[in-house]
Amino acid sequence: MKLSLATLTVVLMFTTAAQAEQKLLTVDMVKAYNGYHKTQSAEAAFRKTVEQVQAEIKRRVDAGRALASQINKMRAKLKSPDLPQASAPALRADIETQIKKMRRMEAELADYRKQSSRTFEQKRQAIIKLYTAEVRDAVAKIAKARQATIVLNAADKNTVVYAIDAVDITDEVVKLVNADQPK
Repeated sequence: MKLSLATLTVVLMFTTAAQAEQKLLTVDMVKAYNGYHKTQSAEAAFRKTVEQVQAEIKRRVDAGRALASQINKMRAKLKSPDLPQASAPALRADIETQIKKMRRMEAELADYRKQSSRTFEQKRQAIIKLYTAEVRDAVAKIAKARQATIVLNAADKNTVVYAIDAVDITDEVVKLVNADQPK
């Protein structure tokens, strides 16, 4: 008897659900996200930060190359027959000091690159999370206003096999999320 009661409950649930009018909408979340003015501003600021870090890395690499060139010149001078023997020990010590400095610079550069990469990934994820949530809120607002029962992501071609343009609310979402954009 329990089995038939459970079966009856499932059949009743599906019958009730089938009777309810279903309204389907689609949205291209990638297009909506990329069309959002706050996303565009955040991405521009992010790119500027990346460029600044790349400039700093280039500056450090150039400083390392200059130091390597200086060390090579010192080594050449050490091999020169014109170098007084009394100056050789001091020059060797100076070369060793400069080599230690260069190794320290290389280690600092590697640490800087690693830390920058981690920071960039964290910032990128924070941007995506924040603005995706805002786009989702806009989708929900439009879906409620249009009395939709479901909104599918049209950007995922494996999810939406067919949808007519009339149910795509992507442009409306972009318009809504950009409503507060300064003119």
